[in-house]
Amino acid sequence: MAPHHTDPDLSAFTNAAAPALAARALSRRRLLKFGGVALAATAAAPALAACGAGSSAQSGTSGAASSSTDTLTVATATAGTVFDPEQPSGIFQYTMLYDSLFDTSTPPDSGELAALLADYEPEAALATAWESNKDNSVWTITLNTDAMSPAGNSLTSADVMWSFERHLAMKWYGGIFLNRVGVTDISQIEAPSDDTIVMNLAGPIGRTYFLQLMGCFIVPIFDATEAQANATDDDPWAQDYIASNACGFGPYQLQSVAADGTLNVFEANPNYYGEVAIPTVTFRTTTETSTQLQLLLRGEAQVIDALSPVQIDEVESSDSAKVVTVANTGYTFLGFNNEEELYQDVALHQGIAYALPFDDIVNSVFRGQATSMKSVLPSFFQGFTDEYWVYDQDLDKATEMLAPYAGQGLKLQYKGGSTLLQSLAVLIQSSLSDVGLDVELVSVDPTTFAGELTEATLLMWLDNQSTPLVPDSLYGLQLLFPSDPTQVLIHYSNDVVDEAVGALATSFDPDEQVELIRTAQKQIMADLPILPLAETGGLIPVASNIDGVKGHGANIPWGRGYSYSA
Repeated sequence: MAPHHTDPDLSAFTNAAAPALAARALSRRRLLKFGGVALAATAAAPALAACGAGSSAQSGTSGAASSSTDTLTVATATAGTVFDPEQPSGIFQYTMLYDSLFDTSTPPDSGELAALLADYEPEAALATAWESNKDNSVWTITLNTDAMSPAGNSLTSADVMWSFERHLAMKWYGGIFLNRVGVTDISQIEAPSDDTIVMNLAGPIGRTYFLQLMGCFIVPIFDATEAQANATDDDPWAQDYIASNACGFGPYQLQSVAADGTLNVFEANPNYYGEVAIPTVTFRTTTETSTQLQLLLRGEAQVIDALSPVQIDEVESSDSAKVVTVANTGYTFLGFNNEEELYQDVALHQGIAYALPFDDIVNSVFRGQATSMKSVLPSFFQGFTDEYWVYDQDLDKATEMLAPYAGQGLKLQYKGGSTLLQSLAVLIQSSLSDVGLDVELVSVDPTTFAGELTEATLLMWLDNQSTPLVPDSLYGLQLLFPSDPTQVLIHYSNDVVDEAVGALATSFDPDEQVELIRTAQKQIMADLPILPLAETGGLIPVASNIDGVKGHGANIPWGRGYSYSA
């Protein structure tokens, strides 16, 4: 989830040796309000954080899906008719239509993912080879000229140049990520041949960070020939055309779109350079998780949105469906507004931490489908350490630390409609009551909650959406914790964190990176501007005969890369 951004400051890239540059991380770009998987109630653009699916689209219609292995139905809470990755109302289903330079999908197993990240190389996609200079500031990328769009246009460097220029001009996700790797102007990109581009970054950068961001699905490559043929003087970036047409090199093209966006059908790109195992994929909007569950169990849907822990148990006991556990960046935390006087005190944050029964949170609320989280980075991230966790339950210490806040009218907010979050809120309220702190629970309707999260005006709240989209420690730290974060949410500021994250942004030495990551964690875990509650990863409910489930950095239903068991 990416609520509120500011304009980018690339000063950290201009001279890696200047001490002053370490004082700031790469900063933010101001985004519009958005939703569904991101923030608006009726659209589902992906977010800079890994989000859960939205919950306020209209219920779907349509009858049962075919049981043929030529088709797959995704039951999702989101709906929409805009498929432009660069428009705020763009629906996440655009990932069916586009590929990026690299395939950065990850294996489901956390051990395999940790090993991959330790010596990271993505899979080839629209790029077949890539190399950099010593400090990773200049990248030469060889393109896959076998890639062809549904319109019959072959990929060339002109497509990448136009796509990057569009990303920068539209100032949306793709532009933000280009800014983050040190590209602010298209003049930094060269195209010496049809199958080669050279990216001249503003300074040194970590290799994994660059590859992860440039391979992320929010930096897609457009079919520039098709797009430019449908551009106009008033619409030079072909927004009207791209909104409702496939204009990429991805595995699918649009076959049909319901007027209200609740039943969208994708057909395989006949020119796709890779394998497409399932020719037809339908996204059907069904907001109620109980309805989704029944569709899955009856075989009328093969992939659905995330369920409650109780519903997950029901899937796991079924013969027709299964839950695939995916190692991703998902976790649940208690957020504090660190510019609000009542909620900014470190003593409050620490006192609450000492009061909470973290084992009960994992075992009772999440029914064992999560693990304890003892840092602000997921456990498989580079430089993760739990040595700064000192908050095992201590009721006497909690009572002492929280006494000054008794009777102050503290509120705990959470998004309504989530049984899991409600159960978690009740447990926290009860635990704090036991140490003399009365907290009012406030269930906020999803649309209002999304708006307040966007405006960064929540006070103290439960959050399982505002977590990193990219499994990289620099990205994870930049997201919330510098004075100029990617995501303006908690209003936290600390000079030690700013210096460490700023230096990390220009470091390409792995040992130095680990020390900087540890330094940032130590300070953040002392201040607890957020309190991590549980590392949840991803639980993907699918039909029992579905294979090919991988991680992709977001807790949302994925419609591509799947196949049926032989």
